Amino acid sequence: MTTSELLSEDSIRSQLYSISDNSALTVHEKQRQILTLGRESLAVKTAHIQRQRDDETHEVIASVGDSPAKIPEGVTLDRETTYCRRTIESTSPLALSNAPEEGWADDPAYVEHGWDCYLGTTIVVDGDVYGTVCFVSETARKTTFSADKKALVELIGRLLGRAIESAHHEQQLAETTKAKQ
Repeated sequence: MTTSELLSEDSIRSQLYSISDNSALTVHEKQRQILTLGRESLAVKTAHIQRQRDDETHEVIASVGDSPAKIPEGVTLDRETTYCRRTIESTSPLALSNAPEEGWADDPAYVEHGWDCYLGTTIVVDGDVYGTVCFVSETARKTTFSADKKALVELIGRLLGRAIESAHHEQQLAETTKAKQ
């Protein structure tokens, strides 16, 4: 990795932490800004967060990019037609640079969405898998995702989990305070 690439990676991480720690932003604003920065850094078309609703469905709670209409916020997806089902089962990020060439052409996620490129990881809130953060493109990448890009997505997943967890705790505190009054 060149010095400029290292500086760029450091700058991206610094920006991610800055967004995450910005108390003036709502959790949704943080999600969208983090997704946008990640999408740009990974050079993919779309980024989104899926929350597990139950064992069969996921809800898209944030979506940014060139084709968010394909995965709009609020849409409910059949878990079996998402790469996220595999991401949740994995202990590390799921990275596909060219899904058809990597043996995923018959996978329900590829058939349903046509994403040649996918990089996703889990979001953990209060010790449980909340959902996933996904970076996708309909066009395959020429190269595989590097270990540094996978680590970046893991960091994004942790920061998003922390933001969601913090918002949940603030809401619980507000409800407790209101109940006491």
